[in-house]
Amino acid sequence: MTASVARLVAPAAPSRGIAGSAAILVVAVLTVYFNSLGGAFVFDDAAAIVDNPTIRRLGAFGDVLSPPREAGQTVGGRPLVNLTLALNHAVGGTEPRGYHLFNVTVHALAALTLFGLVRRTLRLEPSAKAHTNLGLALQELGRTSEALALDPGFAPARELLDAQRALPPAR
Repeated sequence: MTASVARLVAPAAPSRGIAGSAAILVVAVLTVYFNSLGGAFVFDDAAAIVDNPTIRRLGAFGDVLSPPREAGQTVGGRPLVNLTLALNHAVGGTEPRGYHLFNVTVHALAALTLFGLVRRTLRLEPSAKAHTNLGLALQELGRTSEALALDPGFAPARELLDAQRALPPAR
């Protein structure tokens, strides 16, 4: 095993700098999304949560993994989303705070995951290879957003893709 692979695979002892950076990242996410915790359901939340019979009984696993497919339904064709909504409903019913708290947690975990990936990518080698790896990772992230844009229920990714296509090509 090469030294760079061993460093990537071996668990590193968390330093105060890394833990502090991660804490700052989580505080930033909480600060940005704090106002949403007291908010009501908006946009398609009523159809996806309040009017969605498939999230009412977590024990009916077949129903939970077969969300409604009506036009405009956020959960249509997305069983994992419906499962998380069913778990939220099992814990807190239709109280919006629980759903918002779950979303804030997902955002914080996504930010920490990206932080870890970038940190480990840049740690591989202090050469152009690390920057190439980061470039490849960002390119893959772009492909993922393009794949999400093809999902008819995921409008934000389509908007992002349209904005990216409107940019002039990099030189």
